Amino acid sequence: MYRMLRYFPLLALVQGCSLTLDTPWLSAQQAETDTMQKPHVEQPRPVNGIWYQPPPSEQHTAVEPSMSLMAAKDNGYQAGYIHKTLNDYAEQLAMGLVHSLAEPSAQGRVAVGSFVELDTSLTTTSVLGNQLAEKLVAQLQEFGLAVVDIKTMPVIEVGRDGDRVFSRDVRNLSRKQQLDYVVSGTLIRNSRGIQINSRMVSLKDQQVVASASGFIPRVVADSLVPMMVQL
Repeated sequence: MYRMLRYFPLLALVQGCSLTLDTPWLSAQQAETDTMQKPHVEQPRPVNGIWYQPPPSEQHTAVEPSMSLMAAKDNGYQAGYIHKTLNDYAEQLAMGLVHSLAEPSAQGRVAVGSFVELDTSLTTTSVLGNQLAEKLVAQLQEFGLAVVDIKTMPVIEVGRDGDRVFSRDVRNLSRKQQLDYVVSGTLIRNSRGIQINSRMVSLKDQQVVASASGFIPRVVADSLVPMMVQL
């Protein structure tokens, strides 16, 4: 019994040293386990369907486009889907024109012409230029302007396949339109889309009484149906 009592403090000391040495190792192991078990935080999905597409030099990193945004070095992007339509951009242009009117022209008669490419001739039309003009007719009228449709004939042409009121033949149109202002603009294309520069011009003295600019992404312009637009 005396021998057991004599060795008991020594065993307790050795055991205490063992616990003291093992405790830091357990803490490090526990910290590593906590790090491995940390829940993954999912990044928010883009709400407009646009994400940055990395160039080939960066495509070794696997990133799901619908889960995150990645900025490419060349600031290029690839738009797979845009919730806006051409009508939305026409509405923005109309709002900008009405907001920047230099003089009250609600009583003036306004016509809308096709938007043309900014080239040496200023006569090149396109799908975008014609459809944008058509949509501006409705948008400007909604803002209270007196819009005149210059393609409307003074009579209805009745035919077997339908009744027509529009024409692009000047012989079928009114010789005297009685216009005060005209709205049109130019298109400037680049790799990302089309820059739109629009203005309202007085036919009396060619003064620009309103102007507005906008940008239409390329994916919107490419989605237009190229039907019956070439004159």
